[in-house]
Amino acid sequence: MIRATLRTSRKLRRCNCGTIIQPGDQYLEQVISPDHGDVGNTGWWRAPECRACAVRHDRWPIPNGAVMQR
Repeated sequence: MIRATLRTSRKLRRCNCGTIIQPGDQYLEQVISPDHGDVGNTGWWRAPECRACAVRHDRWPIPNGAVMQR
């Protein structure tokens, strides 16, 4: 399961692309369950994704408070 939630950052975060997500910026938080077939992770994984990456990968916008599951 991959769950994506729109969040507002309260601290500095870093997207996988290297972009710094500043406090107050919106970002997409992705939570991935253990042994997810597409990722190959062995534990829970939580990754912040900046707005630019989410737009590029067609995951932005989602309504505030909404959750996307894949």
